[in-house]
Amino acid sequence: GIEELLDAGYAAEVVELAEEALGLVEKAVESCDDSDGSLGGILENLQDLHFEACRKARPDPEALADRLFQIEMESGFDVFHGAAERYASVLGPAGLAAYRRLAEERWSDIRPLGPGEKGRSGAAGRFRITAVMAALARVSGDVEALVAVQKRDLSTPYDFLTIAETYGKTGKGDLAIEWAEKGVAAFPDRPDPRLTEFLADRYLG
Repeated sequence: GIEELLDAGYAAEVVELAEEALGLVEKAVESCDDSDGSLGGILENLQDLHFEACRKARPDPEALADRLFQIEMESGFDVFHGAAERYASVLGPAGLAAYRRLAEERWSDIRPLGPGEKGRSGAAGRFRITAVMAALARVSGDVEALVAVQKRDLSTPYDFLTIAETYGKTGKGDLAIEWAEKGVAAFPDRPDPRLTEFLADRYLG
């Protein structure tokens, strides 16, 4: 029915209905068996409808940024995950700036983690805001901004590999090797084979 409304030209109404429906479906998933993935599929379809409706309705970008951010941070099922990237063209400069302000306020509460350290609590919240900040960095095209986000958590060997891969994908081979070597050195008692394989490939290449 919501899809039919969109086809009939009621894009603004679909934006509101889709957001309400997403909340209702999330609550339903929490209280039933979704092993066949049917409700998960509904969540995906509703997000697609919401995006298309926003493209047509062009809602207030700052208000949209606020709603997207709040839902992304509170969702237990990755609703609007990566919204900064997907909705960049809809949000525009003003909406992205509003989204960034909200994200940076939350990000300021996330303390850095060094090798072997663990966060005291709130792992899910940390993961979500980290994903938001990484998405914003990718939208900006600033590799160093993305690495700065990734540096906030260096608690595992894989975190070093993530930075090495980021540099490797952007043609900064020396920095890629440097960070892979840092990862190996930071965890001498439990080396990650993915790091050593990455280094071996770089050395041979």
